[in-house]
Amino acid sequence: MPGTAAAIVLDFAGTEGSACGALLPTGRVRDVIDGVEVTCVDNGMPVVVVRASDLGVTGDEDPADLGADDRLRDRIQSLRRHAGRLMGLGDVGNTSVPKTTLVAAPRAGGAIATRTFIPLRVHDSIGVLGAVTVATALLMDGAVGHDLAELPAPGAPMSIEHPTGRLTSWSSSTTPPIGPRSAGRASSARPASSSTGPSFPALEAPMAPMHEIAHMAHVELLTPEPERSLWFFTEVMGLTENGSEGESVYLRAWDDYEHHTLKLTAHTTSGVRRTGLRASSREALDRRVKAIKQAGYGIGWRDGDPGLGPTYVFRDPDGHELEIYWESEWGTRRLRSWRRR
Repeated sequence: MPGTAAAIVLDFAGTEGSACGALLPTGRVRDVIDGVEVTCVDNGMPVVVVRASDLGVTGDEDPADLGADDRLRDRIQSLRRHAGRLMGLGDVGNTSVPKTTLVAAPRAGGAIATRTFIPLRVHDSIGVLGAVTVATALLMDGAVGHDLAELPAPGAPMSIEHPTGRLTSWSSSTTPPIGPRSAGRASSARPASSSTGPSFPALEAPMAPMHEIAHMAHVELLTPEPERSLWFFTEVMGLTENGSEGESVYLRAWDDYEHHTLKLTAHTTSGVRRTGLRASSREALDRRVKAIKQAGYGIGWRDGDPGLGPTYVFRDPDGHELEIYWESEWGTRRLRSWRRR
């Protein structure tokens, strides 16, 4: 946040490979994508580090000027989409990660100057975990930005310059691990045969699940008084009716970009029937469905509600019914009346 205030110190541990399963998801300190050298790193946040000069900018520009450069935005999108596949994140065209950080020689007494795209909007500063990840990359011999950085003495804080100031990071890292952390993930899970505490099935999901669920998407409520419930959610709560199907009506909140936020279904009793979650990509959906099946909580695939693609239904350990999907129709406003019965 711009301005001055007392320092807030945050400690992070075990952040390497948070989304990609390895600190260096490609297994290399440096890759070449679209003819540009990059370092793909994940120490709490997947980031593609690239020299600003390799993209034809100085790294000292105002965020608004960088954001208005369509040519630069196109190159950033191409870089991050290729990097996403290399990092095991799948198709990242519609996701916010990996972030892309342009680095340049420091200009204000810090270790490095940065401009960060999330995913194509230029950040006015830099995220905390993004800064930790960039600082980690700078400590690696051969990584993009290492030769540009004014590195502090070992154990001393590293100051990351951004458009509105600096963010200070400390690192206790040593030689970074390269390649998947599958062994580390497995050792953190309790074996099914453990004699102490509850036992859980061993999972073999291809990657760590962080960032694979984009958001909680919608909820289906059962109501024995559909007319009164519809009145309440439209007239009192201000939701907009966006279609109906059988005994159900679909309602959307003002700032929701998907087809519906709430599904009301006429029923003999009241309660929550099902909660919807949206995956961050098609690949993420497939991985989470695999993990759900391995855990023994899967129910099965079904056609999605209006505006949604194929949907997998499952239960949590308490018996709550949920569903997860990826494909989504954004921004339509087809208003129809509920078939009142």
